[in-house]
Amino acid sequence: MKKILNNSVLFGITGLALLSTAMVTAETIPGTDYNVHFESSNIVGTGRSINMHRVPVVSNSTGNTSFYDVSFKMSMDNNGQLTFDGFSQITSSNVTTIDSFIAGTYKRGNSKYLVSGPSVLSDGRKGWSITLIEPSNSSFSASWITGSATGHPSIGTHSIAANLPRDYAFGALGSNSFPSWSSGSIIAAQQVGNTLILSRFHNNNGVNEVMPSTSLNLRRMAQ
Repeated sequence: MKKILNNSVLFGITGLALLSTAMVTAETIPGTDYNVHFESSNIVGTGRSINMHRVPVVSNSTGNTSFYDVSFKMSMDNNGQLTFDGFSQITSSNVTTIDSFIAGTYKRGNSKYLVSGPSVLSDGRKGWSITLIEPSNSSFSASWITGSATGHPSIGTHSIAANLPRDYAFGALGSNSFPSWSSGSIIAAQQVGNTLILSRFHNNNGVNEVMPSTSLNLRRMAQ
């Protein structure tokens, strides 16, 4: 894996980050067995630097997922064209963030969300929920439960449960006015610092899938 992602190949795929907000599906790295899910990473820009945290890279043949932190800087050449000015790649640790959610008010653009929890279930799993509180003319709610997708109280009976990745807390989408997010379909959550990542594990028609197709990054506000 490291050999494939080193140097020129990784340098090329990091360029896709500029299009990540428009991506809704993974893209296979040419000449390899791996596909990249920039849409499921947490992308933060600062000045001329772009940092991508926990970029999922999936093996098509085995389904195994590795996570990478990637950062690079933009520069300008003598012709006034933007260019890549070096990058770094770090393989993320295997420590997951699916049991360390933080309650509070989160923001995405002009929208505000309230994250509540945890509630402790009889088997030790923890339940969390999120509700859109602003603006009042839109709706979005979801809930998720920590622990393995297999035997999961909400989604464990789905046929794809055994094939879902381990680094997420899964649940179901509730009321919703967001295009392409289907009520009742599978969603998943991750916490990275003060950022909550909600991923959609279904396609535009509400059919559940084993990999995320898009995600929402919500930033926790000062409480």
